[in-house]
Amino acid sequence: MQAISEEQFQHLFAKYLEDKCTPEEVELIIHWVRSGQADHWMDKPLEAAFGDPALSDAGAPGEKQLVLSQLLVQIAADRTNGAEAVAPGDRPQPGRLFSARPRRLFSPWMMAAASLILLLALGYWYFTQGTRQMTKAPAPAPAPLVATTFHARPGTTGAILTLADGSQVNLDSAGAALPETQGDARLSRNNNELVYAGDSKAAKPAKPAEAAEATVYNTLVTPRGREYSIVLSDGTKVWLNAGSSIRYPVKFDKRQRDVTITGEAYLEVAQDKDRPFTVASGGTNVTVLGTKFDVTNYEDDQNASVTLLQGSVRVGNGGKDILLTPGHQVQIAHAGGTMTTRNEDGSRVIAWTRGLLDLDNADFASLMRQISRWYDIDVVFKGMPKGVHIGGLLHRNVDLDVVLQYLGDNGIHYTTQGKTITILP
Repeated sequence: MQAISEEQFQHLFAKYLEDKCTPEEVELIIHWVRSGQADHWMDKPLEAAFGDPALSDAGAPGEKQLVLSQLLVQIAADRTNGAEAVAPGDRPQPGRLFSARPRRLFSPWMMAAASLILLLALGYWYFTQGTRQMTKAPAPAPAPLVATTFHARPGTTGAILTLADGSQVNLDSAGAALPETQGDARLSRNNNELVYAGDSKAAKPAKPAEAAEATVYNTLVTPRGREYSIVLSDGTKVWLNAGSSIRYPVKFDKRQRDVTITGEAYLEVAQDKDRPFTVASGGTNVTVLGTKFDVTNYEDDQNASVTLLQGSVRVGNGGKDILLTPGHQVQIAHAGGTMTTRNEDGSRVIAWTRGLLDLDNADFASLMRQISRWYDIDVVFKGMPKGVHIGGLLHRNVDLDVVLQYLGDNGIHYTTQGKTITILP
């Protein structure tokens, strides 16, 4: 590969951000970014890109790493999809990823190249911008990969709805028939969102005890490789991550609002000072009046957690309560129920609701479990990588082989067979 100066690299990378690179020039960028020799050379063109209103929004929420990830996702995805404009902060959909202007279609080779630059640049930015106090280690040599043809598509929108009578509706299909009502609630679907309506706190004429109607419950389940959102009858909105479920009354009564959740969900609870909203998840109960928070409780994780973004919540487990304030997370150990509180950036915890995978918000084993749920694959550990830290934000819409390439480039050794990835020491 030909030598290149700092000035030449910055000129080339600026051309890449403007979509003016030839395939040969893209190959040069990949080589020099991967080598680690171009680390600080990327500062200048990236800083210039942040000032370009066509590529970023100065008013967009979140920290600089997220803005960068959106910018680079845009560059990679536009070469794949010829995307149309999407406002920063909106949930990216396939083919519409933060693009400021339509672009031409590129070949599959260019798709892979663009995705690789995205991942390498995010890894670089994490180490040099997000943790400047740390000394960046030399880039490890690419790990030997076995069965490199292993391929899996990313997860998508879909869920299974279990009705009060036990019958099920597969919401993966746009044409799936929904009943018009469940109990006293009206049921509808708005694009890829399930909506219940008809909740009211108004008192109804009293009925004899023997004639009182039983509460009607539905259950929404997202299998591995699926995610979905639902609006409950009181206006509370819930996003379900892959491998999760929520059981809820189709219509809340005038005294309380109780739901049960497994896996991970992000909730924006409708304000109602007269009716507390309670989430039961395993042995943990979260009580709120109106707030925004994430609850995670997967059986294969070591801890459950509740992360508060807005408002206040009371988290109870084993007779102990903790009052959580915004910007904090409580972790509840599955073994013993010990609760510990720490500072946490909620916007990163719920990055998945914006179509992003936060590589920095979990240990490596937890990260691989997230990948397992989203791509519907199995992960086996024959050893744990030592001295390797994966950081940054990755778009969840890329195929699994792109993620594996990134892991390999960061020193992760693995083999694949069927739908199983085996992590090696």
